[in-house]
Amino acid sequence: GGILANGYIDATGCITCPLHHYKFNMETGRNISSEEYYLKTYPVKTDGIELWIGM
Repeated sequence: GGILANGYIDATGCITCPLHHYKFNMETGRNISSEEYYLKTYPVKTDGIELWIGM
């Protein structure tokens, strides 16, 4: 797959894969372009200074 860090994030909070142009909802990981692929998501919390990612 493509490197999502190089992808495009639109105004609706979806990220587009720069290689395959699949579009994913960043909250759910759901592929809104196709039902074949999904992304694993993790809970994230911030207090404005620090960021915690649950794994």
